[in-house]
Amino acid sequence: MSICAYCKLHQCGITYRIVKEHGCLNNKKQYGQKQQCKHFRKVDHPIWVEKERIKKRRKKYQAIKKAKIDRFMNVDEQRNKNNN
Repeated sequence: MSICAYCKLHQCGITYRIVKEHGCLNNKKQYGQKQQCKHFRKVDHPIWVEKERIKKRRKKYQAIKKAKIDRFMNVDEQRNKNNN
């Protein structure tokens, strides 16, 4: 197990498994706060690079999906105008 973050409150390194278990990044486990734990600090680790890559890929596919839906809706609107 490798250290991917640091807890300033407990002054120790933590692994990604512990980050997930404790909910350091999860808003729901932070007692209604709208951000991650204030004691949590990321350390250079490949997991964060992978997470960023996945996030970018998700945004790219969401944009493609939105463009397809918009194109479909425009075609449908054109058909409705032509029929009326």
